[in-house]
Amino acid sequence: MVEETTSASEASDIETVRVEEHRPVWHTPLKWAGIVLGGLFVLVGILVLGLNTGPGRGIVRDQINNLTLANGLQAQIGKIDGSLYGKMILRDVALRDPKGVFATSPRIEVDWRPFAFANNHVDIRSLSSPLIRLARLPELKSVPSDPDAPLLPDLDIDVGKLDLKRIEIGPAVTGERHVAQLSGEVHIADRRAQIVADARTLAAPGVAG
Repeated sequence: MVEETTSASEASDIETVRVEEHRPVWHTPLKWAGIVLGGLFVLVGILVLGLNTGPGRGIVRDQINNLTLANGLQAQIGKIDGSLYGKMILRDVALRDPKGVFATSPRIEVDWRPFAFANNHVDIRSLSSPLIRLARLPELKSVPSDPDAPLLPDLDIDVGKLDLKRIEIGPAVTGERHVAQLSGEVHIADRRAQIVADARTLAAPGVAG
């Protein structure tokens, strides 16, 4: 019988490494941005009913602008260009809570298939924006809910290509100003989420990296 031993010199070469994980500063604001943007496109999907004309797009825009959810979330869109049933551009987008505007974007480009919503499927082939400004986190109204309800919605949500080139995060969110980028893809099915993303913050004068 052979016994293996470790000498003192060999033991000294063995290092114990402790890795401490910290949630990045952009995690919470980007999570909220994803939630409110997802809610916005669900609203558009509900309202798209044979309105793919200039006046029809204006009707959809007005209906969205006049709609306030029970939690106080409200979306405002300046103009919708392109096709409601495929590639469209949302211009001058603002998201409001009971205290006012908390996020804005001059342009959001979307390629999606809204009729998939009839099968509880939000099918977004691509979603991109050159700039999103998040001034603060939303302060929404408390809405009674089932404490045993699942965290994720009973919807299949696919975002094939997500590309947010610049996200400006105001100091009210973390105490410092940040500029971030986010790209990747999101798939939610059977109340399970699969997210593959590349996110980073940029360092610059007056901006925390």
